[in-house]
Amino acid sequence: MIPLFPNACIGCGKITTAPLCSHCEQEWVTKHRQVSKHLSQKGDEIFACCQYNGLGGKIIRSFKYGRRFDVLPIVSKAVSGVVSELGEENFSYIIPVPQSLRKIFSRGFHPVEMIGHQVSLHTSIPINVKILKRKWGWYEKDQASLNKQKRLYNLSHSFYAIRNETWGENLQVLLMDDVATTGTTLFRCKEAIQKQYPDWKVKILVFAHG
Repeated sequence: MIPLFPNACIGCGKITTAPLCSHCEQEWVTKHRQVSKHLSQKGDEIFACCQYNGLGGKIIRSFKYGRRFDVLPIVSKAVSGVVSELGEENFSYIIPVPQSLRKIFSRGFHPVEMIGHQVSLHTSIPINVKILKRKWGWYEKDQASLNKQKRLYNLSHSFYAIRNETWGENLQVLLMDDVATTGTTLFRCKEAIQKQYPDWKVKILVFAHG
């Protein structure tokens, strides 16, 4: 039976009831879903599940901008797999990168928090959305529209961390985002966390890099 409102495969556009047709799903698993490690402009290690310029980019864009919530299991499964490789027992918290209020209002949801909650369910690592905060400001521009130098300035005072001694000492935490390009956002987030928790180690993991 053909569904009344069938979906199109994110990869090739073929009509299907799943986010990926069988061919594109096979391509995703065998070719595109590959763990990689990168260095940000500031020298921070960034682990990624896939590259943004391939099928992974289409998947995350369809989720963030196309409201294709049916891809969330694909994203969370890929991220959870990398967490397992890194050693899920090593992390005390998952800390999602907070979004600006402008993006939350325009989208109506927080993609990274949604991914983080699903990964938390898969790995049993608690997600903590209270540690890292983003300052309110409509003046902040979208990072994707800026060059490297302007990206650093744009987020120079955007993030801060809440100090709470009950959250523990000498921890290793997992800072999580959906996409990384220059790594500026992640650097500012890590900087904010370690300003309040200098004894914490921060690992960085994104779904897509590029």
